[in-house]
Amino acid sequence: MVITDMTEMQERLAQAGKIDFTEHAESKIAARMIDKSSIVENLKNPRKLSRFQYEPDKYPGEKYELFFSISKRKSLKVVISFVGTDLNVITSHIISSKRLKWVRKWQRKRK
Repeated sequence: MVITDMTEMQERLAQAGKIDFTEHAESKIAARMIDKSSIVENLKNPRKLSRFQYEPDKYPGEKYELFFSISKRKSLKVVISFVGTDLNVITSHIISSKRLKWVRKWQRKRK
């Protein structure tokens, strides 16, 4: 079941059971110097979730890109996958608002 509503996504994130990080996510978070606890906090308490997008992929479960506002100019992008009630973090990075506008424009063209 694909989630399309913001409140539904926030509820599902708040009710998530175990949060696992893939090896790729662990290495990228360390390389990008992102605090792992801030990712977990944003996932457990998704009040800063600004937008999300479903990403069909061969990864097991439902894959989504989540964008959390961390300042006026920056967002935290977290790619996750729901497997049952558990949550897998695939990767994460910080993205500037200028870059995010460009990404949105590119995604509209892609559809």
